[in-house]
Amino acid sequence: MHDGVVPTAHLQATDEDPEARQVEKSVPGVEAACRPIVADDNGMEMEMKFVSKVAVILSLGLAASAAPAIAHHSFAMFDQDTVVSLKGVKVVQFRWGNPHVFVVVESGNIRYALECSSPSAMNSLGWKHNSLKAGDTIDVTMFPLRSGKPGGALKTATLPNGTVLGDS
Repeated sequence: MHDGVVPTAHLQATDEDPEARQVEKSVPGVEAACRPIVADDNGMEMEMKFVSKVAVILSLGLAASAAPAIAHHSFAMFDQDTVVSLKGVKVVQFRWGNPHVFVVVESGNIRYALECSSPSAMNSLGWKHNSLKAGDTIDVTMFPLRSGKPGGALKTATLPNGTVLGDS
């Protein structure tokens, strides 16, 4: 009767138009298409509220997970083309914590703050929270700070027992 084409005049069907109601019943899917969209708390508006809440939650989760990456610095401050060896230095402090492990060593009157990887990365390389203690005498290799200040990124540490521990 309509060959699958719905007459445009019938797309705006209302309850007051009996002829349009007849077309809606004879063509599958037309009845639903001709109903006016009414947003109520049980329909589209509720679905949109849910979608909006999910979008907000996902956005907050993404922002929270990106915060540590934004706060983290690069290792560009270290000259990774130069390796400095310090022999027989005394451990002043060994701080095991996030985001980085730190070793402070003393050679003569100079203190070097050596930045390491995260505790989890260090642990996977054989380090433990008690691998060093204040007063230990160790040898270290490091990538020095580009600024020339005493410090750098730890490359290796040779412990009092001869064990060599590296950093990633």
